[in-house]
Amino acid sequence: MKILGLDYGKRRTGVAISDSFCAIAFPKKTLKPKNEKNLISDIKKICDEEGISTVVVGLPCNMKGEYTAQTDSVVAFSENLKKELGNIEIELFDERLSTIQAERALIDKNLKKFSEIDEIAAQIILQAWLDKQSRTSAKVQ
Repeated sequence: MKILGLDYGKRRTGVAISDSFCAIAFPKKTLKPKNEKNLISDIKKICDEEGISTVVVGLPCNMKGEYTAQTDSVVAFSENLKKELGNIEIELFDERLSTIQAERALIDKNLKKFSEIDEIAAQIILQAWLDKQSRTSAKVQ
């Protein structure tokens, strides 16, 4: 079982994937589809190839946690994704500051490949979600 993380954008969508223990997130790729239908098809292919059980989609809110026009776009995309993926669970997760963290990570590593920023943002979103799941299950035990 693996988890997929997405940093959705109309032009570029960053993709990250967890290890099989659902403990560590890794950047996978940045998708640049022509349209949403192609994007969903690309994501479905990754899910099938990797045995994905859950897709975590970054939910952009403003600093007060309020929804924006971009939030509505992500929610609509997530609903369309759910229709196509069937039994795979879709979770929305607060992505505030993930792109800023991704920029800092690239700068800290002295990388100039800002084309990787979306997949790094997806990794940050997914890792935060994995960490939250780990903390939640630790409290239950």
